Amino acid sequence: MSLTEAQLLEDVRKRLFAPSKSTTPRAVGLELELIPVLQSTRRPALTTAGEDLSTTTVISQLAKQEGWEEETAGDDPPSWKLPGGARISFEPGGQIEISTSPHSSASAAIESARHIATLLRDAMTARGIDLITYGVDPYNDIGVVPLQLKRERYVGMTHYFDSIGPSGIRMMR
Repeated sequence: MSLTEAQLLEDVRKRLFAPSKSTTPRAVGLELELIPVLQSTRRPALTTAGEDLSTTTVISQLAKQEGWEEETAGDDPPSWKLPGGARISFEPGGQIEISTSPHSSASAAIESARHIATLLRDAMTARGIDLITYGVDPYNDIGVVPLQLKRERYVGMTHYFDSIGPSGIRMMR
């Protein structure tokens, strides 16, 4: 059975604007991605140790100082659960993702993300890594940004994006 355009729009309205059953229906959170690059070369700072210090090592050390809970992810780099419900994790290209917990206002969510980002930036800067906030890495071609997460989902996305052109992989990494 096909839906008419009017039926589809009505379905979307119901799904998006139905009364929330959330315990915090007016809460707002945000996700912020930071691209780590080495200060000395502007090359990607990777999640795993190679010739250079890994971003995982820096965050793990910071997590111990701050009392963050490290959560393993199989063969992938870990993520961290912060007091209050915020999380730090990695995206497929090694981008560091800060996910705030829900807050009562956008200002509170922004302040939470700013606080976490400052802690990360200070720790990374002290170890020779800059965190940049551009939408894509302005210094490195996609060919030098290896897939950092090996989960089946990201491997599959890589194969699919490879088959249709370079933009999908650039977005992902």
